[in-house]
Amino acid sequence: MSQVRISEEESGLFSGEDKHYTIHPIDYKTAIASEADFYIQFHTLNPETEGAVIKSIHRYLENYDLSYIKNQIINIVKELVNNAIKANLKRIFFKLKGLDINRTEDYRTGMESFKEEAYEGTEDYLGKLETSNLVVRISFKSTEEYLYINVINNVPILDSEISKINARIKKAYKYKDIAEAFEEVLDDSEGAGLGLIMALMIFKNIGMPPEAFRIYRKNELTIAAIAIPQNMDRIRSRIQIAEEILKE
Repeated sequence: MSQVRISEEESGLFSGEDKHYTIHPIDYKTAIASEADFYIQFHTLNPETEGAVIKSIHRYLENYDLSYIKNQIINIVKELVNNAIKANLKRIFFKLKGLDINRTEDYRTGMESFKEEAYEGTEDYLGKLETSNLVVRISFKSTEEYLYINVINNVPILDSEISKINARIKKAYKYKDIAEAFEEVLDDSEGAGLGLIMALMIFKNIGMPPEAFRIYRKNELTIAAIAIPQNMDRIRSRIQIAEEILKE
């Protein structure tokens, strides 16, 4: 799977232009039609950027006759994007607080107030994220067998965070329903992870195997990778059957 290096030189986000996101190449519709790679990159997910992300995913899947799973894939990608933005925001928060995110004690101290201060406090941490060099990129790549949608952010995920995420991936494929997942997540020490688990349960319910999704670290990047088989006939049948049941 080909990866990308996020750099200032290649991104219009650092050019001083008044943009909320960058798409490369600009004519991404032609890139999709010719099955070439493209990406969309941004700092935060405001309504304008979210609209561009949804449109990009829709057009990408439509080109491969996979529009029937667009809602599920959009939900999963949005959850991954929100997690990536949160990770970037967390780095800014810890830095401004003078805390070392790699030290266990500092991590615990920072996380006690992160959510309340970063999202609801008087300090404009999201504004600082907008002007930082921390970004999220959604890259699209196709091969003969798979379509790859990668959500990438340019801070390396911590080992402890990878362990938690891998545990949640396993749990998502174990739970029988959302109620069971909700009950267990409420008992989690940080009370977090329900969104990712729900997204992965959707992933499972459309017939995607656990190995079709993974999160890993590569150098200074964190990559959440989705691999969609080009041959989705079996999954298409499952979705169509489920839709027919719902109609009855």
